Amino acid sequence: MLHHISFAVTDLARSAVFYDAVLATLGYGRVWEDATFVGYGMQPGEDVFALKLRPENQGVPGHGFHVAFAAPSREALRRFHAAALAHGGMDNGGTGLHGAAPGIRAGLLRGLCVRS
Repeated sequence: MLHHISFAVTDLARSAVFYDAVLATLGYGRVWEDATFVGYGMQPGEDVFALKLRPENQGVPGHGFHVAFAAPSREALRRFHAAALAHGGMDNGGTGLHGAAPGIRAGLLRGLCVRS
């Protein structure tokens, strides 16, 4: 359904370090970047998730904003969750079945705070 998603961050360098670590556990890496954007994907030039520098805090996701990344295995989910915690994410329920949908496992956390 979606081609890609991007969202605003107030600290691009710090946010990129966080997402470099967590998205690598799912097989994604930086596929392009410049002074105001970092794009992540699996193929060069084909980003599916991007960060956009907005230092004035315009359009930064607020409460209720939710992004769910698909993990290829339970082990990848555990690595993703551990990397997020190691890089400033906050646990919000751990990994496992959380009742959102039958049989779906999730690693619930709050990501790096990117708002001022």
